[in-house]
Amino acid sequence: GVQTCALPIYRWPWWPPGPCSRPAARGRRRWNRSSRQQLNVATLNGPTTYYQGAHGQQGTEYQLALAFAKSLGVRLNLYTVPSRAALREELRSGRADIVAAGLTPDKSWRKVGRQCSSYQEIEQLVVGRRGQTLIRRPALLVGKRIVVGKDSPQVQILDALRSGGLRALQWEVVTHPQADPLDLVADGKADYAVVDANEFLYAQHLYPDVAVAFTLPSTREARWLVGRDAADLLKRVNAFLDALRDNNGLAPLQIG
Repeated sequence: GVQTCALPIYRWPWWPPGPCSRPAARGRRRWNRSSRQQLNVATLNGPTTYYQGAHGQQGTEYQLALAFAKSLGVRLNLYTVPSRAALREELRSGRADIVAAGLTPDKSWRKVGRQCSSYQEIEQLVVGRRGQTLIRRPALLVGKRIVVGKDSPQVQILDALRSGGLRALQWEVVTHPQADPLDLVADGKADYAVVDANEFLYAQHLYPDVAVAFTLPSTREARWLVGRDAADLLKRVNAFLDALRDNNGLAPLQIG
């Protein structure tokens, strides 16, 4: 296969990506445990997914994927790509057996893969600039300058709010790394951003001027995806996650 390392899209300079090995495209061949010795997992670089830390490879997705590969008795080949769009292409091409990046699949994902059981409930925070009078409920978002990342699950969250009655709700989608929702709020170029609670936990020390206004009532579910023809792998992933859940092994992930 082609040897490559994708550049990180996260702004935390002390969390570089680790070594990676991007496999060759396989098309939609079915995953077969008896003929495979390696599990190829594509992810995004970041503090809540995968990064190279002081003690080697770290991150929620790395730890889960490593445990799953061990349960299958195969090697883990986890590698990074620069965007969610690139993750979809890895799944579509067959290079990745699994994409694991705290995803909440919408129809664009369901065209290329099958979603696994949920393994994490992630609270959604509305954050604004510290020092101003912050709103405390969703209805007051109407008329405000709201920003979210392109292709992010927060777009789905806001769509749901609008469908649920806030018909006048508007927002702007910004593209990483040219613009970051938290940067725009900190600089006063936006009133509010919607972000994952676990990501803000890691990032808040970088944004002393950004504060939590309130927590949205609905969380989002994080899921892995496998290829459309990977029915056996889907069953194995779900059985693995169900076993972890039954033994309270997923509890440490439920941090908001």
